[in-house]
Amino acid sequence: AIVGIEFGAKFAWLPTEQLTVHLGASRPIAANIVFGAAGGDDQNVNAGLDYEVTRRVNLSIEGIYDDTSYQGSIPLQEDKTSSVSVSAKWLISHYTSVSIAYEYSARSSSRPELNYDDNVFTISLHLQI
Repeated sequence: AIVGIEFGAKFAWLPTEQLTVHLGASRPIAANIVFGAAGGDDQNVNAGLDYEVTRRVNLSIEGIYDDTSYQGSIPLQEDKTSSVSVSAKWLISHYTSVSIAYEYSARSSSRPELNYDDNVFTISLHLQI
């Protein structure tokens, strides 16, 4: 069994009208995805910046660190994942926007076959009514 308190906290600070600083931390108990484990003790922190270049163009950067320990797994599995992402969003109208993003993430696991490095680039068109 996993013993402890679940928590989550988010903080946003607006040092200027164009800049927002985000900080967060949480400790949720993750669903069991590992054979024999009672669940995942998931502890993570994140930080990011959002900058409004113009009323229609926003830039963002975010970093995340996640440490998950699967209690009861034999042998004990622990995954440490870190990622950083940068993105830009262009508001074309009240109903349409386009965004581009890049994310790099890496996981280091106590089970070496689960380690990875990943690069993801996305272009998105958002439509809303």
